[in-house]
Formats: sequence, C-alpha cells, structure tokens
Amino acid sequence: MVLKKTQSLCPVCLERIDAEIVEEEEGVYLTKTCINHGNFKTALWKGSGDSFLIWDRDSENGGGPGGDLSKIRKGCPYDCGPCLVHTGGICVALVEVTHRCNMKCPICFASSPKDPASEPDIETIKHRYKIILKTGATPPLQLSGGEPTLRDDLPEIVAAAKDLGFEMIQINTNGLRLAEDRGYLSKLKENGVKVLYLQFDGVTDDVYRAIRGVPLADTKIKVIENCSNVGLGVVLVPTIVPGINDRQIGRIVQFAKQWMPVVRGVHFQPISYFGRYPQAPTDTERITLPEVLNALEKQTDGEVRVSDFKPRRSKDAHCAFAGFFVLGDDGALVSAFSPEVRVTAKSAPAVAVRNFLETYWSPVPKRCSCQPCLCEMDSVPDELLNWVQGHSLTISGMPFQDVWNIDLERLAGCCIHVVTDERLVPFCAYYLTSISGKRLYN
Repeated sequence: MVLKKTQSLCPVCLERIDAEIVEEEEGVYLTKTCINHGNFKTALWKGSGDSFLIWDRDSENGGGPGGDLSKIRKGCPYDCGPCLVHTGGICVALVEVTHRCNMKCPICFASSPKDPASEPDIETIKHRYKIILKTGATPPLQLSGGEPTLRDDLPEIVAAAKDLGFEMIQINTNGLRLAEDRGYLSKLKENGVKVLYLQFDGVTDDVYRAIRGVPLADTKIKVIENCSNVGLGVVLVPTIVPGINDRQIGRIVQFAKQWMPVVRGVHFQPISYFGRYPQAPTDTERITLPEVLNALEKQTDGEVRVSDFKPRRSKDAHCAFAGFFVLGDDGALVSAFSPEVRVTAKSAPAVAVRNFLETYWSPVPKRCSCQPCLCEMDSVPDELLNWVQGHSLTISGMPFQDVWNIDLERLAGCCIHVVTDERLVPFCAYYLTSISGKRLYN
C-alpha cells in the first residue's frame, strides 16, 4: 500500500528522483528508482503503516526559514540556505569550529585533518554567528567539529557567541579532554557554555570498543563528575547501532537517572550511514524510531512507556520523539509536563523546541530533598519550577536521514542547521554523501 508519494535522491548520482513510502508486511519502506542506477528500497519504520500515519497526524509547518539566505535555482535539496520553501524554522544552529579529532571512530562520517591551519579563525566563526542572526533569532547554538575541545581558544569562541546574544551554548564533544582538564572545562562554563552534548554510547567498555575503537566507560563518568563539580549540565548522546548497544537503551536511561540533575537528558541517535558505503545498508543494520521506543519501554520494565513520548510537531514528525519525566518519590521516572512546557507547546514548533531546550537542558542546582507544598501556593512560582528542573530528565531521539532513506518533504521541515560562511544548511543535507563518499554540500 502506498502511504505517501515524495521525492528523494539517487544514492549513486545524487540526482533528485521520485519516491514512494509504502507499507509492506514487515513495516514501512521508502522505494525509489533512478533511470541510470536502478531500484533502491530502505526500511523507514519497523511497525505498522497505521502507526506510521498516526505519528504524523498532528504535524505542522515549523514557522518558515526566518530569512531568505538562498535563492531557488535547482530546487530542494540543492539550494539550502535556507530558501523560502523551507518550512522547518530553526531550533538549533550548529557551527563547526574544527575538523580535527582525537579519535578514529569506526562509525564516524567526518573527515579529520590534523593541521590546525585548516580550521576557521575566530573572526570567521564570528561571521558565521552573524549569519544566524540574519534569521532574526538567537537559537540554541551547538559548537561542533571534529572535536571542538582540541581548540585551546574554544573558551574565547564561546565568549564571542555570548557577546552576540546567544544564551544556550552547547559543546558537542567526546569528552576526552574534559575528563582530564577541569580548568579548561571551568573556563568554558565561565564564558557561557550551558550544557555538554556528550557522546555516550553505553555503560560498558565492550560497546565503546566496538563503536569507538577504545574503552571509554570510565572516561565518560569522569566527564560527568567534572561537570557536576563546575556546575554544567550534560546531555548523553548515544549512537544506537543494532547488535552492539541496542540492548543497553534501558541501562543508559537508568544511568542518566542516577546522575540527575547534572545529566539533563538522553538524546538517542539511531545510526545513519554517511560516507563511503558501496552497498546499501541492510534492514538489520538499521534501527528505526518505533524500535527505539519499544526498547525504552521493554528495557525499563515499563518505567517509561511508548505512550509517554510525542513526535515533533513540525513536518515531518517522523524525524524525532521526546518525553519529559520527573523523578517520583519511589525513585521511578514519571511522565510529566509542567505548566511552563504547556505554554511553550503553543508556540511555533521550532520555537517550542528552543524553549524546551533552554528550560530543561540548562544546568540546575543540586537536587533538593523537599518538594514545595502546592497547597500553600496561589500560583506556580519559580520555587516549583526550580524543583521540577532539579528532578527532571528529558528522553528524546532523532534518526538522521542518509542518502538511502532521505525524504525531501521531511528535509524541508528540518530545524537543525549547520552554519557556513554564507548560509544555514539542514543537518541531513549538509552531511549527506553518495555511496562513493561524495558530499552534497562541501
């Protein structure tokens, strides 16, 4: 059964081609044909077509691009900037500050030159900040790479963003330097960093050996300890690889709960296939959104449930899920939405995401033992909101698209953008590659 007609790209030549999203017995697939390179079929959703459609029923446009930084010449996805056809708004802006890295992860899609001269200077980075400001917003800013902490001047790069009005500044990091150099970590915090977006694939070293090539479990704990000491929030970011760490999804949530409130959330990322892949990844090499949700319920023995999670409101809703939880008196996570969240949910989808991240991913004081008494309150005060923040955990996920499964309608709704010297490019378009490793955007 055809559920939707859309457009995609040929994995070989990156030409735009027609595609269909179809329901089969095993799940929902994207199928497409290039007249020069043949047929392609990729699993999108290992669940029923009904559940696929229900997940998308409340989606809406995300408020538009917020600026006209690119003219439409060839059409989507070749004119990203964003152009006026883009519907997603901007919920997070990502700025690459280096391509260098101190790891060689087997699954990584990024190239890692060794020469510091190849990375942008601080004036170039400031220019990229100003590109964001042209959209009329100061969304959460993620400084990424490579490994951004290889730059000794990263604290100054952070301060420059803070001076321009960026409040929610994140560092996307593997944590190696931050486990050893607390002074550097403190300087990042003093200059404006609010949260570490920490690569965190599991709770045992066998997972890290398989995914990252080295044992890192103790290193990750040391990073979190250091963040607790300096007052920084941490979001754990597991890349989920079938057969390697998909059985640790529940254990990662339990680990995060033990480290509340320094750990503000867990953001699962099912593996995507960027880079050189001469053969299409098989269905068994993919884990789809409903599988992650079902694993969360099963592996936590129902402490968190599939029904606790909601799709992203912006088109296409299949690109993300999120849940918000408060620690109950019995030590279990309870699905909850504070009055603050209900207000932001009325905003445009991208704005709602920004407000959510700024409220619940920011660092909070150490968790207190007493809950404010609601019977003595005339309204919801800051005291209660602070208590909720100190006892809350976000659990979310985002399956990024690659050349095999890219849906251009979904791409047009992307709200995470990579900033270049001239434009803001949706994340999945910026990193997208052909089977030979050719980039759509350089």
